[in-house]
Amino acid sequence: MKTIAKFLTGLTVALLLFVGYYVWSSSLPAEVSVRVESASAYPEDFAAVQQMVQDGKLEGVSALDTIQAYYVVTIDVNVSNYSLFTGEWAQLQVRGVDGDLVLLSLDGGPKDIPSFGQNTFSARVFTRSAQEARGGWLEYYVFGRLHTIEISSAAADTAA
Repeated sequence: MKTIAKFLTGLTVALLLFVGYYVWSSSLPAEVSVRVESASAYPEDFAAVQQMVQDGKLEGVSALDTIQAYYVVTIDVNVSNYSLFTGEWAQLQVRGVDGDLVLLSLDGGPKDIPSFGQNTFSARVFTRSAQEARGGWLEYYVFGRLHTIEISSAAADTAA
């Protein structure tokens, strides 16, 4: 009986240590950087947005001002994983603000964040509101359990 009790106690301790490590290591740290540039630096993107407006693909937008009235906001999220568990099926979702016209590009996943590794997610938004705070969330799974990281950062200084 003593042997079985010792074995079960050891097994319980090992299981508690494993669960504790999982809880401690499943929250992944994220660094957010936001760059704001004039849309003048992206004439191809401005032309593509103009074409979308002409084709009626942007709801509530019938015409664009000059290129100088718009900005391109680039949001980069670098996520590090310092655990044995892979962050699987990670996806970046960007929350829009007033003045956003279109999400130009999104390298937001889904992709994995390898154990003891990192991955970068990014999005570019075509907008009038350069100084608005940007936010969103990054979702990922560890052992089939959903985890969410809130992404929030004030916009950087506007580049000319």
